[in-house]
Amino acid sequence: MKSFSPHLLLLAPALVLSLVWDIGYSLLSLESVVGLVAALMAGFLLGLLSVNRPRLRAVLLVFLFLSLLDVFFLRAAWMAWLVLAAGLSIAARFHERVPATALVASGVAFSLILLLQAPQAPAREVALADLTGAGETSMVVHLLFDELGALDVIPAEYRRHQDVAEIAGGYASRGFTVYEDVLSVSPDTHRAMSALLDSTYINSPDGNVKRFQGEDRYRVVNNEVHRRMEDENWPVTIIQSWYLDYCRPEFSCITYSLAGSASVFERLPDRKRRLQIFRRELIAALVSNDRGLVLVDLARFAIHERLTVRSSWRNPALPLVAMQQLDQLQEGLVSGSGRHYVFAHVLLPHFPWVLDGNCQIKESSGWRLPYAARTGSSEAKAEAYAAYQDQSLCMHRKVLALIDAVDSAHPGQVQFVIHGDHGPRILRRTIPNKGVDSLDEQTRKNLLSPFVAARLAGGGPASVRSTGAPLQKLIPDLLSRATQRRQGVVSGSWGGGAREASKVKVRQMP
Repeated sequence: MKSFSPHLLLLAPALVLSLVWDIGYSLLSLESVVGLVAALMAGFLLGLLSVNRPRLRAVLLVFLFLSLLDVFFLRAAWMAWLVLAAGLSIAARFHERVPATALVASGVAFSLILLLQAPQAPAREVALADLTGAGETSMVVHLLFDELGALDVIPAEYRRHQDVAEIAGGYASRGFTVYEDVLSVSPDTHRAMSALLDSTYINSPDGNVKRFQGEDRYRVVNNEVHRRMEDENWPVTIIQSWYLDYCRPEFSCITYSLAGSASVFERLPDRKRRLQIFRRELIAALVSNDRGLVLVDLARFAIHERLTVRSSWRNPALPLVAMQQLDQLQEGLVSGSGRHYVFAHVLLPHFPWVLDGNCQIKESSGWRLPYAARTGSSEAKAEAYAAYQDQSLCMHRKVLALIDAVDSAHPGQVQFVIHGDHGPRILRRTIPNKGVDSLDEQTRKNLLSPFVAARLAGGGPASVRSTGAPLQKLIPDLLSRATQRRQGVVSGSWGGGAREASKVKVRQMP
């Protein structure tokens, strides 16, 4: 044991805890303790394996250090494999010259920096801007829910008709008009919303959105709808995700991310479930951001291959962070006063589908993703439809509770416009090259049919309104009507929606 080196015993925990803390688990969490114990055991075994084998010890040390680089810094597979191959070759040949202490010190320092920098509770950082204002309270609340499909978007044989009737009745009892037969111009959020916020781009939505170089992140170039709100003396508050930037200097903006999101799972009382989720979180962190390019490939023999297909799994904390953000939005609206327009882009019921209809976290074996079932069995399709419906029912119930809380605080003073950005995209994500015309009706709905509901001042009794207006025309028109009614203005709409909604069939909601 005289040749036992502590270097592997230190570097293995540095690698593992870096990932654990980068995901967002806190220092004293069960998950951090489990990660530390597992890493120490691995480091100890590697140390024993390399006793009296300085060449092997140098190779293992370099492998752990390069794995840390692979997870956090290398962004191309060829580069990761090249660095690994070159590093291991050099370590094997010049093992006596490997700066072991420097490698360990660098790894440990990096891990501690992540611990100090990582937010431990991201949702608590997302505090709604101060909505306290002078004068009469008058609010327009505009809620965008990501991948929220129309109530009839699920095929009839898979649809939970009783639950759908419950949700429809919930909106009806609160005075909402639900709009049917609405289609978005795109099944992609950034395109759909860029055209909605300036409908002159309705036929070329890519012209109004800019992608941040090297990132899966976009910015709306011309935010005409929100700018018009500000110009018409409606102070604008925007709550957005990291994915799509709507903000302008004159707006009050809050941007939330998934940094540190895993901390939401630390509240679960069931330790077994927490450790199951911990395993999923580690895998998700490796495979969804083009990192761990070598580690994941090497781990395929130990991890189920379905979970190591890149981009096939997303952070399961996403819906929970979105729910916390929705709770905070409710608190801000309830305590607010004065004149405000509030826009929130909420990542619900966006996959992964991990929540049941009452917003409880399912067993991890019941979590589902879209697309995987599109070529699978009818059972797989049924599971995907069921999982989506669960999470969307949860979302609708949260929204109805929010409406009740806001109405109780500000009776008759808050107007709502609520909608999805496109369809749920359960079995298919993209439109084929042949275009929308080549799609069957169900696929078109799956890709492009969003839920839309609104309650405007003086808008009449609850109803279901069938309209052929595209989402990108309808929503600006509804917002224009909301602000005009409050100001007594009778001018044209912003979105060029003409008055398409006024020309269509309207029936009373049950």
